[in-house]
Formats: sequence, C-alpha cells, structure tokens
Amino acid sequence: MDELLQKNDLKKLTLNQRSSLWQRTEGWITGLQMALLSLQNHPNPDEFLALFSRNHQYILDYLMEEVLSDLEEDQRLFLFQTSVLQRLNPALCDAVCERQDSSELLSWLARTNHFLIPLDKANQWFRYHHLFADLLQARAAGQDAQMLSSAHLRASHWYAHHEEWDAALYHAAQAGEWEWAGQLVAENGAQKLYRGELLTLQHWLELLPNQLRRQNSWLCTLAAWTYLLTGDFNQCMDCVQQAFLTLPEYADNAFQTTIQGHLSAIQAYGAAFSQDSTASLEYAQQALHLLPHTETAIRSVVAFTQAAGAILQDNLTLALNFAEQAAQAGQHSNRHVAIPALGIAGSLLQNRGQLHQAEEKFNTILAWCMREDGTYSPLAARGFSGLSGLYLQYNRLEEAFKAANQSVELARRWGSQDTWLSSNLHLVNCLAAQGEVTLAEKILKEAQGKQYTTRVSPGLAEFLQETRVNLWLAKGDFQPAVLWAKEILQVMNQVENSLQIPLWRAVIQALLTRSDSTVLALPLIERLTNYATRQYQELALISALIFRSTYLLSIGDDLAGRKCLLEAIALAEHKNYIRVFLESGPLVKRILQNMAQKELHPFAITICKFLPAAHTLIDSLSERELEILHLVEAGKTNQEIADLLCIALSTVKSHTNNIFSKLGVKNRTQALAKAHALSLLKRE
Repeated sequence: MDELLQKNDLKKLTLNQRSSLWQRTEGWITGLQMALLSLQNHPNPDEFLALFSRNHQYILDYLMEEVLSDLEEDQRLFLFQTSVLQRLNPALCDAVCERQDSSELLSWLARTNHFLIPLDKANQWFRYHHLFADLLQARAAGQDAQMLSSAHLRASHWYAHHEEWDAALYHAAQAGEWEWAGQLVAENGAQKLYRGELLTLQHWLELLPNQLRRQNSWLCTLAAWTYLLTGDFNQCMDCVQQAFLTLPEYADNAFQTTIQGHLSAIQAYGAAFSQDSTASLEYAQQALHLLPHTETAIRSVVAFTQAAGAILQDNLTLALNFAEQAAQAGQHSNRHVAIPALGIAGSLLQNRGQLHQAEEKFNTILAWCMREDGTYSPLAARGFSGLSGLYLQYNRLEEAFKAANQSVELARRWGSQDTWLSSNLHLVNCLAAQGEVTLAEKILKEAQGKQYTTRVSPGLAEFLQETRVNLWLAKGDFQPAVLWAKEILQVMNQVENSLQIPLWRAVIQALLTRSDSTVLALPLIERLTNYATRQYQELALISALIFRSTYLLSIGDDLAGRKCLLEAIALAEHKNYIRVFLESGPLVKRILQNMAQKELHPFAITICKFLPAAHTLIDSLSERELEILHLVEAGKTNQEIADLLCIALSTVKSHTNNIFSKLGVKNRTQALAKAHALSLLKRE
C-alpha cells in the first residue's frame, strides 16, 4: 500500500485515513488504485473515504466495463439480487433469486474470482467482498429498487423459516415490510425476554416504527418489560398504559387475558421495587389469576415479586417460600429470575442461621451456571457473592476474597447494577478484614461514585452504608462515623424489617466508639435485640448481644457485660461465627482475651487465635493526660480543652505531644484508635 501511495503522491494521508482506505477495500488492489486516483483531486479525504464505495464514478465505471459488461443478463441479475445478503449459501440464494441453480453459479463465481470470499472450510457459506456488494447494490438500486426490496423480503422469509430471527428481522426492515417485521418481533420477542436477552429485544423493538409499536398492545407489553428490567420506570409505565388502551384490538380473548397477566406482573414488580408492598402483592395476585399455567417464566417473576413484597412486610417465612417457588418455576424457563430467587432464599436462610442450607442454595446457583467448558455464566456472580459473605463470617478470608473477586468479574459481564454493587461491597469487606484498607477504600469510592441508571434495590443502600462505616472503623476514623450515625438517628424511620438490619448495626457500631455517644446507641440496641429475637435473625441477635455487652462494659458493669458476651458466644460457637467478634470493640476483645487466657470458654480461645496480641503501654498516661484524651475523643479542639481545664494552650499542646509519644502515634485519629485498643477510654 505504501508503494501505491508514493506512486500516486498521497504520502500525506494520515494513519487513520490509510487504515480506513484499507478496510473499505479489504486489500483489493484494483479498488485501492481507483480510490487513490480519485483522492488526488479530492479536497476532503475523510469525506471521500466515507462515501467513495457507493458514490465514486471511477469504480462504478470500472465494474461496469471490466466485470459486469461481460456477464450474461441472468448472471448480472443473480449478482444484483444476492448483493443484499450478508452471507450466501445455495439454498438461501435459491430462495432469494427464485431459482434452483445457485450452487452452480456460486461455484462459477468462486472459480472466476468474482470477489467471493468463503466463510467455512466446506465452502457452503460465502460473502461478497464488501466494496463489491456495495457497488452492486448501488447499481441495482439505480435500475430497479423494487428488485432489492423483494430480494430482502424473500431473504427475511427464508431466515424466519430457519428460525434465524435477527437476520429475518434485518431483511424485513431493509425491505420496509413493517407489518411482517412487527409480526416477527411479536412472535419471538418473548423468547428473548425469557432468556434475559434484553438488549437484543430492545434493538428489535427500536427497529420498528414508533406508531406500529404503540398500536400493538403485545409489542407495548414487551417494551414495558425491557424498560422495567433496565430501570426506566417512567417509560415502562407509559408502555403499560398504552398497552391497556390497545387491548381491544385482539379478538382472541385468551391472548388478551395473557397480556393483562403480563401487565399485572409488570405492575407488581414495579411496586415492589418502589417498596409499595401492598400494591405489589395485589398486582401479583391479579397476575397469577390471569396468566395461564404454561407461562412459567412470567409466573416465576410473579413469585419473585411476591418474595420481595413479603420481605417488605416482614413475613420472612412466606418470603422464603415464594423465593423457592420462583427458583423452581424459573429453573428451566427463566434463569434470570431463578438465580436471584435462589440468592434471596440463600440470604434468608443465612440470616436465620441455617448456614448449611444457605451454602447449598449458593452452590446450586454455581451448578446451574456452569457451562460445558467449565466456565461460569455471568449469573453465577450471585452465588459467589453469597458464598463470600458466608466465608467471611467463618473468617475464612482467602476463600471469601476469592469468591468476592470472582463475583465482581462475573457481575461486570452480567451488566446488572445491583449485582455489580453488591459484589464490590463484599470485596471491600474482605479486603478490610485482610487489612488492605487503602485498596478497599479505593473500590468503595468507585462504587459510591458510579452513575447508576436507577435506584438500587431495597436493602442494598443499607448494605452500602454499613460497609462504609466498617471501613471508617477499620481505619480508626471514628469522628466521621459518629457524626454520620447521629445524623441518621435524626431521620431514621420506624419501619422494622430485615432490610434495616445493616443500617441499625452500622449506627450502633459507630456510636459505641465514643464514650459520650454510647448512651445514644442503647434504644437502637434494644430495637435490634427485640426484632432479631422475634424474627429469629440469628446473626443480628449475636450482634445485638455483643453491642449490649460493649455498652455495659463501657459504663463499668463488667458482670452484666460478660453475661451478654457469653450468651453471644453460646449462639455463635455451633455455627462457627467468628468475624462478628473480631469486628467488636476493644472492650469486648479484652474480655475475650481474658476468657481465653483463663480457658473459661473453648470458643473464646478459637476467636482469640485470630486476634492480634494484646497491646501494652510502657509509660502509663497521667490523670491529666487521660482527661485530655477523653476531651479529644469528644471532638474538642486544643483551645477548647485549654478553656475547659483553665490551662494555657501551650500546656495542652505539651500534654498532647506526651500522649502521642507514649502511644507511639503521630496524630489524634491514631491516638484514639490506639487508646480504644488499650481500653484507655473506658468509663469508670
């Protein structure tokens, strides 16, 4: 190509322009020569390169004179008609050209080098050189545009007969046969919906004229599903309303009823996502009444929606039943619902302490998503994130991290924003547990900064906030955590369901880090305890007992604090919950280490194997230094401390430097973290 450029004095073409020219001609030397000859006198190379395949007279003349003029009329007609095809084989060409000798003609074209490129080793499928096909179509359109439309339509019917729906729809659109195109989408769109191929279905619907879509209630219903499942609720509701308006067009009452069932299912799903559980369950009942039993895919969606509604109404046993129904109904017809349903079932079982059953659900997801080549489909992300959460509670950190990492990679390919966010939060928690706080913080920042196309699902926002608080506490960054918790307390609603548990835990943990805010945590500890006991949320109840123990120890009631801690240990030891104790505060850890040293409880010994050695302080802090440390914890500035204690600012700074020196730290945040670890801020 460089030699041709030099010969035609076109060395000034950019690399992008050369690449474009090579791609358009696919290395066809004659095409290159014709293009370069034309480029010499063209003022805008980019414009020429975009248009030359159809518009340039030199190449058209060349083809007419050197190729087409020597052919018989029948052969030229074959070339013109088949130029509309992106792939050619004898049977397809016979159908498009309405003849029986396409095999011989294709063989002749291949032998005579008429720009025919084989696509397989058996020489069953071919395509024309792209530039050659473009020029054939341009020439044919100038002679008989209707001939090309008819060829497209016959190609569409051939592909439809062979159930190649994308190609059938493409050729129907090229022929301008919109009624036929609409029929193709209406008859085959549901299949794409059930397989979760939403982008393909959206593309199909967008090919159709808007008026055609809005006049057909079934096409409106399919469009509503795509908008709902991609988070565009306004467009979804518009399609639902339009579908109801056009329902009378159908004479088939059974089909009308099925469409109404679909629309009720859509309304149920949308209401559940908006946390309107009453409306969601009412619509779900309507959908089940209207949908035929053969609509297993949509009935699985309804059962999934009922599970979400039951969770919002805090009927967790019913929610589990609905989730298992959704998984069973969708196993063969709608894996995109069955997998999340299994995930919900696994999480519900995990929260109840049925860990083996939960692990079984998550592993079932992996089994359903395993491909023949041993890889996983993106839907397996939900199974890996569930396993990561389980392994983290067992403190099996390497396994938890590996599962979380796999979940993130698969979620990225899935495209579900909820799954992507949940997977990343599990990864952040694993990294924080491994001490990789900087990396965890980076990933959390990316997750928080992502532009989400819609609101995240109920419960996920609470998980995000709990993860953020856990990271603050892992860094010893207590002040922002406490400020956040106090703000949340002001706006916290009285709704009680399992989705609130992560938020309650986060607020309590933050408040318990400061001696002057522990009392604020007490009402919420009571609330969590009562709720977890009533609904038997085992992990939440263990957390509540640890929180109560922390509070009691902070006010000096060691006996009651130990009793609560022993209750938590008794619940946890048979399930091997370890991480929940490792994330407790220094007061609880001190008691655990004491129990382990005195061999008072075997599970305390197990827990303490994962705790760092107890800190020691070489030089004790003076009473004045402890007093100043408490004021630092309360958020007072050096000047405010000086005013409160009636001492000079320089004296406060001197005491502060002594504190930093004795604790081996460099700033206030590190000092408070070390003081908590040493139980120096315990109330007397």
